Amino acid sequence: MFWIGLGIGRNKRTEALAIMEHVNPQYICAHLKGLKKKDSKGLAIMRMEQGEDPPERSIEDMSDEEKRAKYAEWEQY
Repeated sequence: MFWIGLGIGRNKRTEALAIMEHVNPQYICAHLKGLKKKDSKGLAIMRMEQGEDPPERSIEDMSDEEKRAKYAEWEQY
């Protein structure tokens, strides 16, 4: 389970989460990146268990590459 390196411990709950169809490394990272500073990783785990879509990251939290990918169609040539 790769997420142990992300600060998520291995327990019955996270092992059950790891075998869910909708869960993959990108999904987990998106949920963790979507957390606010005051939020705990447990909140992300709960959201993943419920199958919620990852929260949208604010534009301030996106890298330049992410902004270009998301808003490429807005650019005028």
